[in-house]
Amino acid sequence: IVMCVLAAVLAIGSAAQATPIVVSVTGTADSTTMGYTEGESYTFNWTINDGYDGSGSGWFDSWCNMWMVEDTSDPLLWSDVSGDGLSGTYSRPSGSSWAPYDLFQADSFGLSLLAGNMNAQSSSQGLTVNGVELLELYVDSLTADETHPDYSDTSFVKPATWAAEYAGTYNSGVSAESFYVCNEDHNMTNFTATSFEIAAVPEPATMCLLGIGGLFLRRRKRA
Repeated sequence: IVMCVLAAVLAIGSAAQATPIVVSVTGTADSTTMGYTEGESYTFNWTINDGYDGSGSGWFDSWCNMWMVEDTSDPLLWSDVSGDGLSGTYSRPSGSSWAPYDLFQADSFGLSLLAGNMNAQSSSQGLTVNGVELLELYVDSLTADETHPDYSDTSFVKPATWAAEYAGTYNSGVSAESFYVCNEDHNMTNFTATSFEIAAVPEPATMCLLGIGGLFLRRRKRA
């Protein structure tokens, strides 16, 4: 068992540079529409694909870092998209020559995150809102008092690596220029951002270690 624990620790160490990052944004609904209730709090999650290695649409200079997907030859920017009111599994639109139109951007206005299906509305991105295909999940110019991220990289850096530098929970002075869910019927619910979190997604090796460690401790206690 000790060897298993050590193996798990080594596995975690080797995977430390490839830990997926999820950005979770919470806000209150501005109206009662699409299954959401005005004034109630909802959370949405964009999980960054650690395998994303850039696209021809990306942009990196002293005023903006932008990671983008808009072509089927691009790797997926998000490995998962989820949230309150959303159903299904996020995927590249099927039966279409277009990729999702996805965006992660950092500039002087804050962070912007988009999971969109505007270029392939006749296909499915795998997600629905109350049974209707998702068109956009978007938050624009997300800011907080506690963070002032550096967006001045002039060459490509992995978005998960960049975001990991700002891991934490932000709930002071949070605001966003836009924050909404829109379906393919063009119904929309807007939200007022109240907090957001940037966090590592637990790796399977981590969960294995926790399970093995607990088992090891129980056996020692019995002994």
